[in-house]
Amino acid sequence: MTQHLSLETLIDYIHGELTPEADAAVHLHLTSCPACREEYDAEVQVGEALRAVLRAQDIEFPSIVAARTWERIRNARTGPLASLAILLRPVVAVPLVLAIGFGAYSTRDKKPPTLSPSGDQSK
Repeated sequence: MTQHLSLETLIDYIHGELTPEADAAVHLHLTSCPACREEYDAEVQVGEALRAVLRAQDIEFPSIVAARTWERIRNARTGPLASLAILLRPVVAVPLVLAIGFGAYSTRDKKPPTLSPSGDQSK
């Protein structure tokens, strides 16, 4: 490359958004152009400074808000539809269906023994 890199190209390079060919070309240019390397280093420093500021401003809920939220969650009552939804989960539903099926199979009607005209029972 004989031209200097644009700021957009440098930012895309920093964030890994270039194609492999373009990434290789920018890398090669940065090794041979001190002006572009200086611009690249400045952009990296700006990004690091912004991340440091954001980490320092990490805001947490006040403990009272978190405690009240968890208390409401623990005390929440589920309605009949929510209870039904819990029962219909596969972990519960599959064994329940299998148990019902087995019960229906094992109690199915069997032919009662019939009496033959001679009085003998046959199956």
